[in-house]
Amino acid sequence: MERKTINSTAIIGLDKGFIQTPKNVITDANLTDSAVRLFQLILDTPSDKRVSLEYYRKMLDWSKNKLANATKSLQDNGYLRIIKEERGKGNGFSYKYLISSFGNLKSEADVKTIEELEEIIESPETNLVEETPAVVDEQIETPMNDEDYANYVGSLGSLLDYYGEDYVMEIKPLYDKRDVKGMEKVSTKYLKRFYNEEIAKVKNPESNGKAFKALQDWLKDEVFNKKNITELYSIHTSNINAKFLMYKDKYRINRPVDFETEMGDFLENPID
Repeated sequence: MERKTINSTAIIGLDKGFIQTPKNVITDANLTDSAVRLFQLILDTPSDKRVSLEYYRKMLDWSKNKLANATKSLQDNGYLRIIKEERGKGNGFSYKYLISSFGNLKSEADVKTIEELEEIIESPETNLVEETPAVVDEQIETPMNDEDYANYVGSLGSLLDYYGEDYVMEIKPLYDKRDVKGMEKVSTKYLKRFYNEEIAKVKNPESNGKAFKALQDWLKDEVFNKKNITELYSIHTSNINAKFLMYKDKYRINRPVDFETEMGDFLENPID
């Protein structure tokens, strides 16, 4: 098959298949070339097969790190979300892959590090290419109706209250154009800033790793999912360190108690 333009001729063989790729994915300068190739392969996964990162890695003769970086590029730019699902007690877990040609999937709560992505690649569950229902789902963007748009804008109220003019100056041009994707990108930047500022206030996080991890999970949910930043702490948890003390109490470490230190923490961050 030949395809001609004014100054070119393309000779295309169709005997081994043909992959259509959304133009905005190919032209997105934020995506690496490897990320685009990986997006194409995931999108082309047959409906009776399972997405397998390790399978694609071997097909392309990539290193584990190269595949992890390509996956992270898709994830960081909102084209891919990896969802870990428990199969039930004692039955392990599985991964689902959601892709979107609109770049609208980014969620800080779901963002994986390079190390986490390398673990996913190594996971036996991801190495299977078997006869199972497809787990790839390409989202189709539909315009928001007026009510949904008003509700979405309302969900940004705490950012407006907390950051004031700085946030308004960035969000206003996007609001006027009803550019939800752009508004979400700006809002995520401010939410990430708030999260990092709050978590940096925690004193001695290494004192109880389990409690600190629980605190991080709680804060991520409050900030990135609920966008709750102006009413984050109740009268019982006046700041991030008081909340940390509550988790430390829940996940106590069996060791000799330093009474003077415990009293000092309590007086500095009273729970009630």
